[in-house]
Amino acid sequence: MTKRVLICMMAGAGLLFAGHASAELKIGFVHVPEVMDNMPEAAAIREKISEEFSGKERELRSKQQELVELHERYERDSAVMSGSEVERMETQMRSLQQELQRGQQQLQQEANQRGQEEMQRLNQRIGEVVDSIARSEGYDLILVDGVAHVTDKINITDQVIRKLTEGD
Repeated sequence: MTKRVLICMMAGAGLLFAGHASAELKIGFVHVPEVMDNMPEAAAIREKISEEFSGKERELRSKQQELVELHERYERDSAVMSGSEVERMETQMRSLQQELQRGQQQLQQEANQRGQEEMQRLNQRIGEVVDSIARSEGYDLILVDGVAHVTDKINITDQVIRKLTEGD
C-alpha cells in the first residue's frame, strides 16, 4: 500500500512540476517564408540572379528560335530535298534540341545553386535576428515553420520583419 501511495505522490509531484515549468516557459514562433517575402534583400537577390543569368537565357532563346526556324524549313522543304539533305537536317535538329536541353538544365542548376547560396545568407541573418529577440525578450523556445497551429500570442514573425527592415 505504501508503495502505491509513494508512486501516486511522485506522479502528482511530476505533474505539478510539469505544470509549473510550462507556465514559465516563453515560446515564440517565426514563419520564415513570410519573413523572406517581406525582406527587401530577398527581392534584390532575385533581381540580381535574374540579371546574372540573363545573357545565358538570351542565348538559349536564340537557340530555341534557331531550332524553330530549322524545323519550319524542314517541314516546308523536306519533300523536295534529297535523302542525304533530309538526314543531315534531322541530325542537325536533334543535335540542336539536345544542346538546348543541356543548356536549359545547366542554367536551371546554376541559377538554383546561386539562389540557394544567397538565401542561405539571408537565413543566417534571420537566425541572428531571431536569436537576438530570443535573448533580449527571454524566450526559452522559438519554433520555425512546420507547426500545425499558432496563435497570435506567440507569433513573433512581424517583430522579426520589423527588426530586419529597421536594420537591427
